[in-house]
Amino acid sequence: MSKREGLSLVLPAALAATAALAVGVRIWTRRIEARHPPQGRMIDVDGVPVHVTERGAGPAILLLHGNGATLEDMLLSGLTARLGRNHRVIALDRPGFGHSPRSGDRRWNAETQAELFWAALDSLGVDDAIIVGQSWGALAAVAMGLARPERTAGLVLVSGYYYPRDRLRIGPCALFAMPILGPLMRHTVAPVISAIFSPAVMRQIFAPAEVPEHFREFPLELAFRPSQLRASAEDCANMTKDARRMQRHYGQLRMPVAILFDREDAIIDQTRQSILLHEDIPGSRLYEVQRGGHMLHHILPEQVVRAVAEIRAAAAPVAGAAKIAEIRPA
Repeated sequence: MSKREGLSLVLPAALAATAALAVGVRIWTRRIEARHPPQGRMIDVDGVPVHVTERGAGPAILLLHGNGATLEDMLLSGLTARLGRNHRVIALDRPGFGHSPRSGDRRWNAETQAELFWAALDSLGVDDAIIVGQSWGALAAVAMGLARPERTAGLVLVSGYYYPRDRLRIGPCALFAMPILGPLMRHTVAPVISAIFSPAVMRQIFAPAEVPEHFREFPLELAFRPSQLRASAEDCANMTKDARRMQRHYGQLRMPVAILFDREDAIIDQTRQSILLHEDIPGSRLYEVQRGGHMLHHILPEQVVRAVAEIRAAAAPVAGAAKIAEIRPA
């Protein structure tokens, strides 16, 4: 048999296998979404559906999850329940994550997402809010503060990425965003690959702590869907560009800002991120914790709650300028 004849047999078989795998992924995706329905409600924000949950009453707090996660990350961390005792706590799925779709009619960089989140708060009747962002959500929180400083009561930034100095210490996360190859992989082998490597990824994300027992309830399957893999890959691919554009404006943030980090973060080098951000934002609070890792809002949620309380106190009307003191871990 010649090479040409062999290729004529192998190619159709490979195409058929790829098509079958794509159909299987579509069926599997529908089943996953049926197993994990929305926990909140869908609101229309300028034609963009956004999945939101709300808890409590009082001054508003917006929670923004990181890359690859959903609003359930914030729910499971306990932040919603703890903060909801004295605040109106709003958590949402960022575009492309959880149950918020990501349309292809715009580039969903940090600034674009920030505008969507402010429009969502408008729809919910919120005038101003403290914004709590974790990881990629911290970059979006900064973008919100820069876009609407008069409406940003304060920022609480957890394990964030702010400067284009380092990439995430976790695999080629932008691979699935590549033209042609990206869509092909996302709809065939990428969900399988992601599921296989997810235990190792989870251990790295939580290191040096162990993956907490309560995190087993997180709907990790949603992260393996082609649509969410696309959103994760795009955010990963864009984050360096986003940080490069925004970094020159950090000194303009004059609202109370708390920056939480752990030097042992296995995903982001916080000595080159959070500590530098503290130096660039006048009067910001630098809040270092130990053994909280990248997911310190799960391991040490009380530290985040304490930072929010300090920011809320600093944002309250007082005579003269609000005093901003460094927060130290208990």
